Amino acid sequence: MNKKISKKAINKILFLIILSIVLIFVVGPMADYFWGPVSKYIYILSLAILIWAAVLAQRKARCPYCGGPVKLDDIFQSKKKARYCQNCGKPIEIDEKN
Repeated sequence: MNKKISKKAINKILFLIILSIVLIFVVGPMADYFWGPVSKYIYILSLAILIWAAVLAQRKARCPYCGGPVKLDDIFQSKKKARYCQNCGKPIEIDEKN
């Protein structure tokens, strides 16, 4: 059986990173301009979302064979060309169905 990294987990990590960037660079300055002191809560929320994405990446972005950490860049590049785990040398594959 061929082991693969779940596409659903990778999409969730990517969504959380994009959401935190939007909160920091779009919603935060608008809230700072219109509501003033409320903006610090938006920045705290975006920081919490970014930390959640980092924890999820540490748990889910692992080699399915050896359990070693895999960089998100290697995961995204593995869709286009073959990338290999730095620990065990086996190819990183993404499950397209899940």
